[in-house]
Amino acid sequence: MTFYRTPSEASSAAVGERVRVGGTVVPGSVAREGDVIRFHLTDGVRTIVVEQQIDIPGLLREGQQAVVEGVFDGRGVLHADTVMSKHNNTYEPRPGAEQPGRGTVR
Repeated sequence: MTFYRTPSEASSAAVGERVRVGGTVVPGSVAREGDVIRFHLTDGVRTIVVEQQIDIPGLLREGQQAVVEGVFDGRGVLHADTVMSKHNNTYEPRPGAEQPGRGTVR
């Protein structure tokens, strides 16, 4: 079984300590600056800033749950090398896409 800390619990981690943190992506916080993607993760009590150098999963959405793994720097920013997002398991093709045996989705 794999566990993760909340942002409140992880905020006491030492600089350079590897952590896994789970929480909700704060609406309006996802921003791209060049090759860096930055967003805020919260547990409703404490919020941490997460940065990742590589692209985040296309399913990461504001207001949804995510689990990140990485290390904190001296500014309290979590530099993630892994971002996992929670999403529903419903597959819905984009409008206009062909569905085998069902025709076009409108």
